[in-house]
Amino acid sequence: MSGLSVLVTVGVACTAALAVVAFMRWVLPAVRKMVHLVDDLAGQPARPGVPAQPGVMERLATIETQQRADLTVRARLDRIESTLTQLDDGQKAIIGRQDKQDHDIQRVAAQLAKFHPDTDPPPHPALP
Repeated sequence: MSGLSVLVTVGVACTAALAVVAFMRWVLPAVRKMVHLVDDLAGQPARPGVPAQPGVMERLATIETQQRADLTVRARLDRIESTLTQLDDGQKAIIGRQDKQDHDIQRVAAQLAKFHPDTDPPPHPALP
């Protein structure tokens, strides 16, 4: 082999090596990202000193379970609120009936006072 052919061979080899290195520097970050994506999707088992990392499907199941629990709590709160509203309406109705009865008692007492003007009607326990 002549000196020129050796130089050409060495030059081609160096160029090929540089091309491979440049290609690897360009490809390796993309491959790392893909590996991280697959690890996130699949999850990783626990290792000594490192807790398990759940996969995407496990995380979604956890979120769905939490949402169902939140909906159950929301439904319970809605039922409690409805019951409180019913109790409040019932209390208002009772107070209204009591006011009407107090008015009726005062009216009857006034009518009785017409028949017995010399005696004061007994005070109603609910009235001061």
